[in-house]
Amino acid sequence: MLVYAAIVPHPPFAIESVGKDKIKALDTTIESLKHVGEDLASLDIDTILVISPYGERYEAALGIAFHDPYVASLKEFGDMSTSVSFRPDMRLVDKIQRTVRKSGIRSTMTTNDELDYGSAVPLIMLKEYIGDRRVVVITPPVDSPKDIVSLGDSISEALNDSSSRVAVLCSAELSHRLSELSPGGVHPGAEEFDKKIRGALVDGNSIPLLKVSAKEIEEQGAQGLDAIRLFWGILGDTGHTMEEHSYEHPFGIGHLVMVARLHQ
Repeated sequence: MLVYAAIVPHPPFAIESVGKDKIKALDTTIESLKHVGEDLASLDIDTILVISPYGERYEAALGIAFHDPYVASLKEFGDMSTSVSFRPDMRLVDKIQRTVRKSGIRSTMTTNDELDYGSAVPLIMLKEYIGDRRVVVITPPVDSPKDIVSLGDSISEALNDSSSRVAVLCSAELSHRLSELSPGGVHPGAEEFDKKIRGALVDGNSIPLLKVSAKEIEEQGAQGLDAIRLFWGILGDTGHTMEEHSYEHPFGIGHLVMVARLHQ
């Protein structure tokens, strides 16, 4: 069953071995992630389900990363020594596959040795709190916003039919064009874009999440929005209140930490 859910970012600069002197600029995000970690450690959780926007994506098919163990490293950022591993929850993977298939949606397994950085970074940052809990990593399909949300609803059904107590972490960032430091430079609508998405989540209004076009996502560098759509679908009719813990963009990328307080 679903017992916890949060949106978290994946800034490699928040890890000292990569960020070095830049890490101080992300103090607020790091502190918020610490609180998420404390939540995870305090709850009787069996499995962490991570939604990553940067795993292998498939046309109209859920991507499920599967390897035993999952390995999260920072090699692509020049840190060759940081590496942590997690055991997969095979029963939950099977439950998700069966439920998704029953709803008429395909799923595809990928067996890469190492996780993509969208899942690796938050797992590394939260490792001390996650401990030896099981992990499952999924990636949204290339599909319409409505179908991605519907897929989330099927995954929610699988979670609530599972004997595992599951925490869902949506690894996603907002606009990548918020300042001169942004990888793609400044976009005049970036601040308004992030404000719109954050407001929609807090207000429980799915329309802004669904109406953002593929062109706007590309312009904003906000590929994480499909992960948020899948997360939104998983929450579905589950009673919850979204609480924003932090939002900052010191390097021109919108880093959001937002927790869904479930009404038990």
